[in-house]
Amino acid sequence: LEFLINFHPINGVVKEHIHNAIGEQLAEVHVKCLNSSPSVVGKDSLLERGLAWFPTNSYDLDRCRDVAPEVDPDLAFQHPGFGDREYRARRTAIVKLAMEFNAGDPIPLVEYTQSEVDTWTYVFRKVRGFMDKYASKEYIRQFKLLRDAGFLVEGKIPQVRDVSAYLHSKTGFTLRPVGG
Repeated sequence: LEFLINFHPINGVVKEHIHNAIGEQLAEVHVKCLNSSPSVVGKDSLLERGLAWFPTNSYDLDRCRDVAPEVDPDLAFQHPGFGDREYRARRTAIVKLAMEFNAGDPIPLVEYTQSEVDTWTYVFRKVRGFMDKYASKEYIRQFKLLRDAGFLVEGKIPQVRDVSAYLHSKTGFTLRPVGG
């Protein structure tokens, strides 16, 4: 069992804070500290009170890129694409776009290959065939909205930038690219 807990060093006693907070059940403690964020620095800030940091805005998320374990473009040997150099190079290129993204930048567009579009179309048709039998009414309703808006269609892989703009217009929420 793994937990990701971000603490800021306070007089060099981060490991002790974690150990005291969680207790003796921990077999091993690995500490990774992020630099302090402008949103949590200052009088009466989280850092001043000795509390853990967490992202409070989209710019703080730029500091979390290397925290998630799944963003490594190198695959585990068990992954079906492990031995496929072309696949790995393509995956690395797409992950790089996501990892270079910073809040406030335009979301990068991925130029998908014809082979990727063909794969999307094949999978899209297969999944679409199962929807009536297995999907919830709400899922089908949302799918139809995204289909009618031109995002979930055969022959066109959705771009994060376009889906984010649509989502923002409907809900105020936005997406951001992530690696992994």
